[in-house]
Amino acid sequence: MRVFQQYDMQTQGVQTSPDGSPNTRALGRHLILLENRFNELANDVNLMQDKLTKILITLDKLANKGAPANGPVNSAEALRRLLG
Repeated sequence: MRVFQQYDMQTQGVQTSPDGSPNTRALGRHLILLENRFNELANDVNLMQDKLTKILITLDKLANKGAPANGPVNSAEALRRLLG
């Protein structure tokens, strides 16, 4: 298992010493990169959540108005404008 962990850290750019233990400075840099990537993903999730909330609000408004004869076309246009 130790060999796999050493290999994994090396493939992720973490320098290791001959005994397989990670270089502390390199590990710190790696953790900072992981934290930055995590923050980017969290931001993406928040943006998607905002878009989904807007979609749900629009769908609720459309449902409350009742669907006119050409309702699906208007609904699609409204959603397209929201996501645009």
